[in-house]
Amino acid sequence: MSRGRTAVLSIFASIVRPLLTVNVGVGTDLIGRQRRVPSGTRAKMAASHTCRRYNQRRGFGANTMDMAQLGEEIRHVVGSAEKTLKRIGGRESRAPVLSGGWSRCQVIGHLIDSASNNHQRFVRAILQDSLEFPAYDQNGWSRVQAAEEADWPLLVQLWASYNRYLAHVIARLPAAKLEAPIRVGQNPPVTLRFVAEDYLRHMVHHLSQIDAAPRETQRGGVK
Repeated sequence: MSRGRTAVLSIFASIVRPLLTVNVGVGTDLIGRQRRVPSGTRAKMAASHTCRRYNQRRGFGANTMDMAQLGEEIRHVVGSAEKTLKRIGGRESRAPVLSGGWSRCQVIGHLIDSASNNHQRFVRAILQDSLEFPAYDQNGWSRVQAAEEADWPLLVQLWASYNRYLAHVIARLPAAKLEAPIRVGQNPPVTLRFVAEDYLRHMVHHLSQIDAAPRETQRGGVK
């Protein structure tokens, strides 16, 4: 492994590690949805967005990635997860795996929602001085799109391809716009930098729930 790659993973692990060992119940994350995360063993694998208040999560001091590093890490996570997801069969992809009955199809459908919502935030934040977005209705979006009825390879291919493109976009976010304020629903405003960094944490959280996150993020450490 190159020194540059090792450095990126070290930064990423230091951000994710505190989020991998917390048991949580119902909480609301940046995009305004409530969810219940199972406690116990699976919760130890899940990166929780509910364990810190927004003002504690704005930026990461010395652990903050630059956007080129962030784009590289997203590509790494997607490439690793895609291999795992492709080994899952259609029937297995539709089986309930989370509290509340969500399947892998629904989790990947949710991550596609995350990609499409955040794509708008990334681009519009560059073009405008400040932004306000509506809250995200997780259950409503899942219901009307019926991801559990979609072809599993289609979902995986769309998710992976969309995120590779977003990695390209994120890597090119101009430094002068990273502090642009973004407000989602009734949540406090956060910066574009926070939205970009939180996008990766959110992705790893859900990939961990379905045992598809890269091994170093599931363990909370780096080889």
